[in-house]
Amino acid sequence: MFREAVDDARGELTALARRDNWAMPPGPKDSLKLDQLAVDTAGNLVLLEIKVVSRMSSNVYYAPFQLLQNAWEWHFALNAVRRSLQELLDASVELELTPAHAPPITGGIRLAVGFGEDGRSDKVRRRYGQVLEIANAHLPPGIALLETWVLAEGRQPVRVDRSR
Repeated sequence: MFREAVDDARGELTALARRDNWAMPPGPKDSLKLDQLAVDTAGNLVLLEIKVVSRMSSNVYYAPFQLLQNAWEWHFALNAVRRSLQELLDASVELELTPAHAPPITGGIRLAVGFGEDGRSDKVRRRYGQVLEIANAHLPPGIALLETWVLAEGRQPVRVDRSR
């Protein structure tokens, strides 16, 4: 199911890229690097992809697809590694690297793409929205839609995907 869902999304993105003259979507990867892991207040493991808008625009607009691939890997792995992740979190709390009130990892998976200030061009923003829609249509069961966050005025995180 993992490969099938990701391959279906890649197929849709490839057709879109050919039709609208975009860069091709990234190919299959043996190992997917995730930028950040976190735990939210509900105990969900948050998979976070961080993007710098000034970099190559296709890396920015294909971010939801990259996160989709990670979502499927973690969907299958979370229960097997939950205890180890919790032990790592506990050690981080004990070393005072993480706040003592950090919730235990008891929930599911939450997905987010984070930008600094939102300097995406209208074209990149439109393409990002199209990729986000395709990625959301191929998520593992039980995982909520991908979230997109930016920093308003460089300080305050604001979720910007709610209008979709």
